[in-house]
Amino acid sequence: MKAYLYPKLDFKMIHKVRKLGKEIVYLSEISTELRKKERAFYDVLQDSIGGLHDKQVVFELIKKSHDSSLYDQSQMIKKEILADKKMISVLVSDFYG
Repeated sequence: MKAYLYPKLDFKMIHKVRKLGKEIVYLSEISTELRKKERAFYDVLQDSIGGLHDKQVVFELIKKSHDSSLYDQSQMIKKEILADKKMISVLVSDFYG
């Protein structure tokens, strides 16, 4: 998983990373081996990726609609997507770096 995240976040694999993160969180609930810090990281990571994915889906739907009245909203969502990507990169860098 680390190879997809650090040192350069592979956004092409982000959904797979989210699934792995969820599995780690679920398994950590039945195992005491995963440290609290790791469990918290993977939980926040998979939540953040989920939010990013939702925004990407909405952005694509707006683009496909060709509705010019949604332009301002699409630009706002685009900025949020970029901010989410940066936040995820910082989260990963802080954990692995």
